[in-house]
Amino acid sequence: MTSESANGRARAPVEPGDVLQTVLVGLPLAGYLPLWQESGVTFWRMKDPEAVRARLGAGLESRSEIDTRRYREAAMFSPSRGTLFLMNRFRDDSGHLGGTSTQLEPATEDEAYAAVDDKAVSELYVWLGEVVLASVQRGEFVAVESGGWTVPMRPVVLTMLRTDGREWHSVVETSPVPVGAPVWRDQQPVEGDTQVLASPATDQTVRASGLLTRFAVATWGMHPFQLGLSFGPNPTL
Repeated sequence: MTSESANGRARAPVEPGDVLQTVLVGLPLAGYLPLWQESGVTFWRMKDPEAVRARLGAGLESRSEIDTRRYREAAMFSPSRGTLFLMNRFRDDSGHLGGTSTQLEPATEDEAYAAVDDKAVSELYVWLGEVVLASVQRGEFVAVESGGWTVPMRPVVLTMLRTDGREWHSVVETSPVPVGAPVWRDQQPVEGDTQVLASPATDQTVRASGLLTRFAVATWGMHPFQLGLSFGPNPTL
């Protein structure tokens, strides 16, 4: 198993004696990255946040199945070295399973939360729009929900493409209903606990799911650091 560091040189992702942990990767925000172990979440400062963000959500990263046909991106982590090995999802033509490694520095929860401002949150949801666009082009859905290894049924924002047999639509579904949220409030359902917004599928409308997700999440009383992304095959295809 080989990896490539930020400078492009091949290097071993681990050394003899390293203890590696399997972690689920949270949302990269304000230069910090939450890592979810079974015992809870820890926070780390990214040495190369752009490289990490370019990797996550692109369909390249190793995944762990947390529910039937529902997956989250996973990585191997050495806390003692601060090395996060982002393993490839698929083997190459020669059968090798590669990946890339990146360095992290330990941080406290308070430090991570204090670094988040409106600009950082806006950048996060713009990035999410790009992640959704790449995902639907792979025939997948994206779910934004509570982070970690346990997946509750709600709250959730689920985005995918659907067709009525004539044209494709970008469909964003959320539960609970985001009462009073911008855009969502214009079409609030009278009954039920789920709301769906649909529009003809274009790159622009699919990317807009990032902003719609931000508006919905704001009604949950949850911080983005508490969230995770799940992926899976679009059940309508």
